[in-house]
Amino acid sequence: ARDARTPAERLSRLSRHWLDGVRAAVAANPNTPLELLKELLATQTEQVLSNPALPLILLTEPDLWSGVEHPVLKRVAESAMCPEGFIAWLRGKGDLALGKALAFNRALPRQVRLEFF
Repeated sequence: ARDARTPAERLSRLSRHWLDGVRAAVAANPNTPLELLKELLATQTEQVLSNPALPLILLTEPDLWSGVEHPVLKRVAESAMCPEGFIAWLRGKGDLALGKALAFNRALPRQVRLEFF
């Protein structure tokens, strides 16, 4: 699951593996398909956010976060790995709970946090 050359079909099967470490490796694999990353986001948040393909995915799919459950979005906002694409998406949404999570995320630059106070 860690090999970036692992075919998407195999990654899909491995994403249901009983070992959490295997599922985490799938979430961090740059070859993992977008729909599978969205599924894994709920249980493997940090690993999906550290996936090296995520910045490129966010350039082509800036609305990736739509349809993601609110508790999962809150974990993204609280994460030290919170991507700039998520912050850009959240601007103007008016979601006070997610804005508060970003405002208190010490991993983000102060200027970004103040934007959401």
